[in-house]
Amino acid sequence: NHDENLLPNGFRLTIDTHFVASVILYRKYGEAPIRVIRKSNPNEYAHQMYYDRLDYIYVYRGHVDPVSTANGASTLERRIAFLDEAQSHLTKGENIVICPEGRDTFTETSPLPFKSGAFRLAAYAQPEPLIVPVSVANFDKKLTRHTLAATVHEPFRLSDSLPPGSNDDDLFRWVDSYQRVFSGYVAETIAMAAASELEYRVKSTGRSS
Repeated sequence: NHDENLLPNGFRLTIDTHFVASVILYRKYGEAPIRVIRKSNPNEYAHQMYYDRLDYIYVYRGHVDPVSTANGASTLERRIAFLDEAQSHLTKGENIVICPEGRDTFTETSPLPFKSGAFRLAAYAQPEPLIVPVSVANFDKKLTRHTLAATVHEPFRLSDSLPPGSNDDDLFRWVDSYQRVFSGYVAETIAMAAASELEYRVKSTGRSS
């Protein structure tokens, strides 16, 4: 997020995922999707209060791991708990928004290496869900000075590229290869935003520079 997009209480709005959820998915389906959100750090009171109201799926890291960890829950048990929770939403016909990078970055360095969680869910859920890639650009910029862009790409199923029963090594190799494909999507979206900005300048000033 650009510093000017930071709310007075220190809450970072993550404008890109809010845009995908509200402007794209809500308009398309008439209902808001379920998002996968990192559990707030202990000092992020506004962040916690905001997301607690929305029944989103939390993922945990570091010192904000769930109580189940302290009680001895294994990584596998926690993973299955996440997959089961997400599966329950998909079974009800709800859409789920997941950021596969798992952290923020700048448009120029996007995408970061993908984590496997979103794709583990796609392999786990029955019936197998569609994955709908959405690439975004410039949501980390000052909103009044840049053109924002988002592109919805062709949906696919994981089984189209990775056969059922594939092991973790197969999944990791595929995720790495798909991240490179997605890098091309981001580049296209950046170029679309730049072309739109240029067109606007030409219309406004009558010249391209």
